Amino acid sequence: MKILLVILAFFLQPVLWIGVIRAYLNGRTRMKRARSQFNTAVYEKHYEFRHFWVSLLVLGIIISLISVLVGATLPLDWVVIYEALAGLSLILIPSIVIPVLIMIVPSLMMVLMNYHSSTIASQNYVLIAGLIILALGMFIGFNGGRYNVPRIFRNERNNRIAGYPFKELSVFPMLVMIPGNIMRHVISFYPTFMVDGHRVAFLLVPIMIGLRLTVFKHQPRKVFRKLGNHLMVIGILGMLLAVASYKWPILVMISLPVLLLLSWFALYRAKRSDLKHGDWFSEVINGVRIVGIEPGTPAAKMNLHVGDVILNVNHKAVHDEDSFYEALQDQPTYCRLRVINTNHRIILTNTAIYSGTPHEIGVVLFRTSNL
Repeated sequence: MKILLVILAFFLQPVLWIGVIRAYLNGRTRMKRARSQFNTAVYEKHYEFRHFWVSLLVLGIIISLISVLVGATLPLDWVVIYEALAGLSLILIPSIVIPVLIMIVPSLMMVLMNYHSSTIASQNYVLIAGLIILALGMFIGFNGGRYNVPRIFRNERNNRIAGYPFKELSVFPMLVMIPGNIMRHVISFYPTFMVDGHRVAFLLVPIMIGLRLTVFKHQPRKVFRKLGNHLMVIGILGMLLAVASYKWPILVMISLPVLLLLSWFALYRAKRSDLKHGDWFSEVINGVRIVGIEPGTPAAKMNLHVGDVILNVNHKAVHDEDSFYEALQDQPTYCRLRVINTNHRIILTNTAIYSGTPHEIGVVLFRTSNL
């Protein structure tokens, strides 16, 4: 019964349901924009919604186990301030800075107010920061760039270019301990437990993570996996700093802003690396640029990637979307492509296509009617 009350308390917290609504709306907006620019949603299913719930379950279990094993204890005031900031940020636009920032702010407030006791050491705030950054890195590394839905932009030369936005979030439960007497004072019937001679209450705190980042010049999956790895390293560093701060308490005040700056720098480095190197995925004169590949279609089996340029189809040169599909009509059940990939190497690939429906080959190209 006590465990059920702890779980129920998590599902009653508004941050969770604001996050659910936000994830659903992100998917709706993505599909609506794709249909207007390419006449297809590219990915019909709400993968943002699926990633939300999978991450909630998986990250909730992993981070909660670590939190309980190290005995992370937080004051109820931290939870209240954090949830208020998390709810506000979910109403606005999530980015990498906001999830880390809203976790750092209440922690710094607690440290500055010297808010600790025999059951709440200030080192806990650094530990929690490291755990949340670790979870953020895992979330981005696993989900980022897995589904590349293009969006058309204009660069500084007013050329149309394809960008690949990642705009996802999740809310996962992190199990922490709250001083039992404080929790009982607020909610008299809330269950408490004896741990190492102290009465504590276990609380599943809804932790918000998310990122908004658009990749323009690299394969998105590589960019997000690298960014996720960097954040996981920063998260592990945070936990090591928490351990070191028991010997050097001054590290608590130093570690929190350092972790925030390192997280921001990881994002800045990822964006800068993408924009400073490589070519825009723009329209080309000779051939047609692939800006997306629909899953479960013939194109998905042809070793094609976003950014590749199709030079000819069925031995016919192509220069726009219309000429591409006209060439497909010559052999409506078979497709042979000559492609130059993003490494500037020419490859040949072929596949059978759906009889009488060449438009279902699954290649997403620039449309004449795009912005």
